[in-house]
Amino acid sequence: MSCQSNRSGLTLIELIVALTILCIGMALVVPAVQRAREHARSETCRNNLREIGFALHAFAAADPNERFCRGAFDPQRDGSPDTYGWVADVIKIKGGNPNELRCVANPVQGLAALNDLIEKDALELEECVPVVRQRAGRVGAGWPDITGKPTAAGSAARADQVRRFVREGYNTNYSASWYLVRTGPLYRDLQNELAIDFDMFAPGFDMRDLGNSQGPLTRRSCEWSDAPTANIPLLGDCAESTDAESGQSRSLMATGVVHLDRSTAGSGLGKSFCDGPCYWDGSKVALLRSYIKVSSTVPSIAPEVGDAVTPLTEAEYASVFPAGPLGHKLILQDTRAWFSRHPGGTANLLMADGSVKILTDRNGDGYFNPGFPVDETIDKETLRRTVGYTSAQCEIPAFEVWTSAMLDPSKLRRLGCEF
Repeated sequence: MSCQSNRSGLTLIELIVALTILCIGMALVVPAVQRAREHARSETCRNNLREIGFALHAFAAADPNERFCRGAFDPQRDGSPDTYGWVADVIKIKGGNPNELRCVANPVQGLAALNDLIEKDALELEECVPVVRQRAGRVGAGWPDITGKPTAAGSAARADQVRRFVREGYNTNYSASWYLVRTGPLYRDLQNELAIDFDMFAPGFDMRDLGNSQGPLTRRSCEWSDAPTANIPLLGDCAESTDAESGQSRSLMATGVVHLDRSTAGSGLGKSFCDGPCYWDGSKVALLRSYIKVSSTVPSIAPEVGDAVTPLTEAEYASVFPAGPLGHKLILQDTRAWFSRHPGGTANLLMADGSVKILTDRNGDGYFNPGFPVDETIDKETLRRTVGYTSAQCEIPAFEVWTSAMLDPSKLRRLGCEF
């Protein structure tokens, strides 16, 4: 008599083997799916930047002065952002909805200016705004509600109006280059030599203000530039705006703000644009705030990607600014408005010809050092909190992404400035 087994189901060993195979499969598939998702987000970001680039060129074609825009999304320097700035210009030209063209991979989904719009009235915002731009747009009108009555700064009613503003498209998480919104510094003859000029009576007294710059980038500026159009940056993935002293990120603070489209109360907010020409002063990246000979801003040799820029090697290629023991300070663009948001520590950067280039963060601090000789003896955490750049390693190729103080040093030579 034979005995037959009526066993059904899996043994414990078979179950363990099946689960092991499943886990191995998931370990292989999940990272691949994640990489594919990150790649898709990065590609979406690049496409969004290209679309914005088309709109900026369309605006330039329609503008009498061939400007790519009328400035930055910055109510404290450029005016009401529903009237002035590249975001308003994209909407005006019907080039798309900037709020819907944000980078989806960036956790920062709005600019710090949104907080200013909620918390401040025109008198507080417009101190550095050119007179011809003051009292314009919704900022000048006090953010009227649907009845036409102005709303109080910091109130839930004001926050509601800014929320409506965002949903109409007036928001972004791309930061502009200083070139796009300021082009370059003003110049004056100083003791028979051309110098960068400052309006000493301007409230802001630095080159972040329109009054101390040539104004927004134009097609003619690109044509006169020493840099090919493909090398002039316009917009990039934004970094969080931080307090320079505490290193704390700025966030929406208004009472009653629960949801500002995708920017929630307490979430990080981004910087509107790069600060412009700066230099390393020994402990930090410092803005230019005084008359400077143009010849002092033009290096003879630029740092290369991967170079560890130090005060010793810096003297080999930098001009002598300022004079004396602190000489040999290379003047470069402050690029800390941009941050790595994509796989491999990268950020997307829209160029003036409409192409999109990729910046790579080589040291893991999230920023892209154009060649400032950061003092690496300073504690890394202190550098991270108060500077941003945490090493002296150059991370931006100078001949692919222009980062000099000026776009047109050769033009200045023709005007009689000897370097």
